[in-house]
Amino acid sequence: MNETLRLILSLSLSGSILAGLLLAVKPLINNRVSKGFQYYIWLLVLIRLALPFSLEESLMNRAFYPAEPPVTINSSAATYEDQARTSPPLSTGLPVTGQVKTGAYNKDHDHTRYFHDLGGQVGFYVWLLGTILTLGFYFGGYARFVSLLQRTNIPAAAEERELLHHLVGHNSRVNLFRNRFASTPMLVGVLAPRIIIPDIEFMPQQLEYILRHELTHLRRLDMVYKWLAVLVTSLHWFNPLMIVIRREINRAGELACDEAVIKNLSAVEKQAYGETLISMVAEHRCSMGVLSTTMCEEKRTLKERLVAIMGSGRRSVIVAVMVLVCMIIGAAWLGASAPWHSEINIDDVARVSWVAEQSENKETYTLDKPEWGPIVKLINTAKRSPLPEEDWPSLEPDGQYPVQLRLTVTMKRQHSVENAEYTLWLYNHKGGDDIRQGEYEYRLALTYLSEEGEADIWALPDRDCRWVKEWFNARLNSAPQGGYNLAEIVKYKTPYVGNASKVGSIISRLPVPDPYFRQQFMSLETGEKPYGLTAYYEPANDTNNNGQLPAVTADPKIMATLQKNALVLFSLIDNVDHVTFAFSASPSDGELDISAYDTLVSFSRQNMEEVYGDLTTLASDLNLLEQALDKAVIVAATVTEPVDDSPLPEFTEAEVAAARAVVEEYYRAVAAKDAEAILATMYPREFLTLENVKSGHAQLYGTEKRTLLTIDYDSQDPMRRVYRPSNHLITADNIIVFRVSFNIEYPLKDGGPWNEGVYDNWSMILIRDDKNSPWLIYDQGY
Repeated sequence: MNETLRLILSLSLSGSILAGLLLAVKPLINNRVSKGFQYYIWLLVLIRLALPFSLEESLMNRAFYPAEPPVTINSSAATYEDQARTSPPLSTGLPVTGQVKTGAYNKDHDHTRYFHDLGGQVGFYVWLLGTILTLGFYFGGYARFVSLLQRTNIPAAAEERELLHHLVGHNSRVNLFRNRFASTPMLVGVLAPRIIIPDIEFMPQQLEYILRHELTHLRRLDMVYKWLAVLVTSLHWFNPLMIVIRREINRAGELACDEAVIKNLSAVEKQAYGETLISMVAEHRCSMGVLSTTMCEEKRTLKERLVAIMGSGRRSVIVAVMVLVCMIIGAAWLGASAPWHSEINIDDVARVSWVAEQSENKETYTLDKPEWGPIVKLINTAKRSPLPEEDWPSLEPDGQYPVQLRLTVTMKRQHSVENAEYTLWLYNHKGGDDIRQGEYEYRLALTYLSEEGEADIWALPDRDCRWVKEWFNARLNSAPQGGYNLAEIVKYKTPYVGNASKVGSIISRLPVPDPYFRQQFMSLETGEKPYGLTAYYEPANDTNNNGQLPAVTADPKIMATLQKNALVLFSLIDNVDHVTFAFSASPSDGELDISAYDTLVSFSRQNMEEVYGDLTTLASDLNLLEQALDKAVIVAATVTEPVDDSPLPEFTEAEVAAARAVVEEYYRAVAAKDAEAILATMYPREFLTLENVKSGHAQLYGTEKRTLLTIDYDSQDPMRRVYRPSNHLITADNIIVFRVSFNIEYPLKDGGPWNEGVYDNWSMILIRDDKNSPWLIYDQGY
């Protein structure tokens, strides 16, 4: 449905409900609150009909944007193509211009969405045409009516004009005319108001009451009110209740005017005023005041007005306040289906993913929830300037300017006011006209993409561009490797570890601790307490297997994933007492050989509950379980791995000194922002080239000031035993590890991916091809 049409329908329904409530309480408050209050309270209905303000949890938002089922978040690392198949409906893999210009109906195989959108467009134009015709009817009728009056008006008598000036003052802009076609006194015009009276004889007292009545309309801006009612209700011409609303506003306006005129009159004067009303309606022939205020236009309202004039009921301020408060609350609660384009609320974010593009490889990662905050804050606070449409193609991955990073925030609101994506595009912008110069300048763009494929694109400032570059590069080698689809996993909750089908379903849906592995077997220990289970992992790809395990127990990321997997298993399997993860360095032949799995990591329920508390409460509340998975805590685990007590090869003092000099040169070059010197200290890799650094595809440093403090060396450092470069066979006599400490400081408090302060026990891992080759830095970090 067209969003404008949806908004109009929601406003019409919301205003109708509010008007219906006001009409329902009318008999109860008629004699308890002033007529003026009963008149102006209708302004709330007009405001509700006209203004699309709304709380996100309003009734209209719930009605027009029903709550959607929870979003499945799959955090597993995947290639660009795989991610496109598993993404939510708003795909992060498609180019912006592809979705905006040509991709709106790519998957609309049965044309449902096409006809849905076409129906929405037709409905919008029908509404627009109806609005124009309705306004044309009122404006045309008013124009003809005023034209008739202008041609037939005659100046009032001098004594009549004198009476008017006496009542309103000689400097007033209102004029008094007689007209033979006017059947009742009326006020016409807003900027140049005119009081028109029938061309008949009036008693002096009658004329005074008539003028007081019309001047009260003028003073209270009732003509403006009447125009407002016509304009607002014309937007909802299709709603028959609008006729009732206009009639009620007109009726309440006359009653309020009468109330104001007779406020200080005696009983005799009130009777005389009522007789004047009777005489005016007796002469009434037809209604001509399309957009005017008339003293007495309908006989059927005369009785109510006369009763109100002579009545003297007590007015209750408390009742008026109660009605006003209820109407305001009702208007807010009803709301409207207004799309939200305000700041992103982090609780409405369903997914934050980023695509890294290096050489020909495109990898998609999904962030853990704790990392969403800075990205959401950046999108909310970034200074934006419109990006010309002709620059949009440069954001496509295969376009003119290559994209280094796409960082996408997918919105899935609970009561889906706006399902959309915000995407940060980090791309190369040519710095000069001569392509041969190879000079590139980074730019950052922000795209807002709605479900309907409508986009807004802004350019973001250089500072935000630098921040995203640093954020991206700091995480390139530490992207999360797995995630938990708890809504799916919880379907297999079981009280018994012996339920092999359900236990197997849970284990198969847990993320692998490292892409190197796949989960192949499981065994269940149910003969006697304590009950346990073991999940077996082996190399996922035979061709990449070099017979050596990754550093399972020495890698904090792998251990953290195993701990989270154990937490899920303990929470969803009531009687399991211990969970073990077993690893083999070689693939199996299809049968489980327990002896091949010689690296074991075990967790007990007791140790888990000491850290997380009662695990049964986590199983009953997925939000609590998700929060527990986000906690950065460590649970004691029992580790069993092959024992290698043999001492590591020692290096000569010259070898150690040569390696230390490389580390010192690296920190000197980083401090000097000397990319060529930094690369000279690093092991050659495909993407670590000076060209990639200059173009921004590889980043060696940011705006931070990095100062080396200490370098420590231990010949038996365990990292030498367990660390093995990816797809790079290396032996312990060609790997050396230093533990360094350094300080991070940002100029002018710019901020970036590092935290300011001292980093201790940071590993600098150097390798060499053989004893005759130089030491070079291969990796670093905790």
